[in-house]
Amino acid sequence: MRFREGHGILGLLATPDGTRITGTRLRRDTNRLQEALEAALVVDTMGRGSRTSFWLHDLGYQPDQVKVDLAYTTRHFRLNGDPFGRDLAVNSVSTPQHPRGAFFFKLPGDGHDAALTLTWSTRRRHSCDPARCCG
Repeated sequence: MRFREGHGILGLLATPDGTRITGTRLRRDTNRLQEALEAALVVDTMGRGSRTSFWLHDLGYQPDQVKVDLAYTTRHFRLNGDPFGRDLAVNSVSTPQHPRGAFFFKLPGDGHDAALTLTWSTRRRHSCDPARCCG
C-alpha cells in the first residue's frame, strides 16, 4: 500500500475495453505534473465531495445511484478526563426501529480530545440543535 500526499486525483484509469478500473490519474499540487498510479483496488473516501460518478461516466460507465438516507453531524470536544478507559470508542448504532445513532471516539493526541458524531435517518425529520443535544 502506498499513500501520496500533496496530490489531486484527476480521474480513473481503465483497461482499453473498459471492463476494469486499473488505477487513477494524479497531479502533484506543487508542480502540476501528472502521473498514472496503477492499483488493484481503488477506494473513494471523499464523502460528499466525491467525483467518482463523474469519472466513471467519463469512461462510459453508467453507475447506479443508491440513496442512503443517512445524515450526520460531528462536534469535537476537549475533555477534562478520560471516559473511555481502555476502549477507543462508544458506539450506539441505529436500527430501523431506532433510527438515531451516535459514535463517541478518542482523537489522536494527548487523550483529552474526542469527537461525537450523531447519525439519523433522513426519512424522518429530526432537529439537531447543538445547544440541546451537546450542552
